[in-house]
Amino acid sequence: MIIGDKLTKRYCTKTFTQGIHPELQAEIAFGLDNSTDYETSDFVELSEAFLNSDPAWQEAEQDIRKRRDAFGKVSDSTADALARAMPYEIDYVYSLWCGRYEDALNLSNKVLDALEGGSDLKPYRAFWYHQSAEAAFLAWKHSENEAFRAVTISNLEKAATNSSHITWLEKLRFQVSEKSDQASNTALPLQDWFLEIDSLLQEWGISGGKFARRLNSVETQIRSREAKDFEKGLATLGRMLGSKMYQKSQEDGAPDGLWAFGDWCAFIFEAKTNEKPGKGISFDTLRQAGAHETTARADELIPSYMPCITVVISPRNTVDQLAVPHLKDIVYVSHDEMIDLFTKAAAVLERLRASASGNTEEALKDNALKFYSDKSIDLQHVKDWLLKKKLKDLPVQ
Repeated sequence: MIIGDKLTKRYCTKTFTQGIHPELQAEIAFGLDNSTDYETSDFVELSEAFLNSDPAWQEAEQDIRKRRDAFGKVSDSTADALARAMPYEIDYVYSLWCGRYEDALNLSNKVLDALEGGSDLKPYRAFWYHQSAEAAFLAWKHSENEAFRAVTISNLEKAATNSSHITWLEKLRFQVSEKSDQASNTALPLQDWFLEIDSLLQEWGISGGKFARRLNSVETQIRSREAKDFEKGLATLGRMLGSKMYQKSQEDGAPDGLWAFGDWCAFIFEAKTNEKPGKGISFDTLRQAGAHETTARADELIPSYMPCITVVISPRNTVDQLAVPHLKDIVYVSHDEMIDLFTKAAAVLERLRASASGNTEEALKDNALKFYSDKSIDLQHVKDWLLKKKLKDLPVQ
C-alpha cells in the first residue's frame, strides 16, 4: 500500500523503477494498473482477496510473475554520478571544518565535475555550486584575495541557473557583488508556477480517464455564458496556467476570478459572460470591477506589495458613455479570447501529461517551460497577452 501523492508519483517514474529488482518492478506495475479509476469498494474487495488468498488473487500472482520475467534491471547513471562524487564531498566537509577553504573550493569543483550530466542532477548541481560559492566566499574573507570574490559571484550565478530561478540565490549574488538587486526582484516565479501545474496534473491523474473527463468539464464551463459555470472554469484555467487555486467567496464584492502567480503578479476578474453583446460595458460593471482589488487585499488573498491588474471579461466590445470617466487602467478581454486561451492551455497540458510518466520532476519542469513557451502561454506571455487591450481602447457607445 503506497500512501501519498509524492510517493506514488515517484513510483510512476520509469527512470526510478527500471533501476530496482524486476520482482518489485512487476509489483509496482501491477499495482498502478489496478489502482486507476477504482472506487473505494473496489480496493476493499481487492484487499480482501489478497488477505484471504482467494483463487482470484492467484491469477494476480501469475500476472505479476509474467510481468517480472519481462522486466530487466537497468543501471542508474544518476547513482553512478553520486557515487563518483561522494569521496570528494566527504573531504570537502572536513576541509571546510578545518578552515582549509581553498582546499574545500578545489574539492567542490571535483564534486561538480563528477555531477556533470542530464537534468536529473540539476538540483543537486545547484546545491554544490552554492557550496562551492561558500568555500570561495570564506577564502575571500580570510585572504582578501579579490579573485575568490569573483569565483563566489560566478558560482552563485551558476547555482541560480541550475535551480529554476530560486530568487534568494540571485539576491545573494547581488549582495556579494555589492550591486542593486532590482533585477532579481523581477525574476519570474518559475518554481511556484511549475509546482501549481504539477499539482493539477497529479490531481487529474497522469494515467487513466479522469484527466480527459476533467478537461472536458472545464471546457464546458469556460464556454458557458452562465456566470457560476464560467467562474469555475476561469479558476481552473488559471491553475492550468500556473496560478494558485482560488475559491470564490459568496460575499458581495468578491472577485469573479483571481489568478496569482507566486508573489510576482495577480490578475483579478469581473466576468460578464451572461450579458448580450449589443450594448456597451456599463458603469455598474466598472463599479464592481473597481472594488475587487480592495476586497482581495482586505481578505489577504494577495499581499500588499504584489502588483494586481483588474480585468473585465465580456462579450461586449464597446463602452457605455456613462462609464467613460471610470475606465482607469482596467484591462479588457472578450469571452471568445478566453475560450481560445483555454484551447491552447489544454493542448499544452495534454502534451505535458504525455511526457510525465517517463520523466523525473526536474525533466518534467524543463518540458513544462518549453511546451508553454512554444504556445506563448508561459508566465510573461500570459501577462503581456492580458495587458494588450484596455477598456479605454474600446469605442464609446
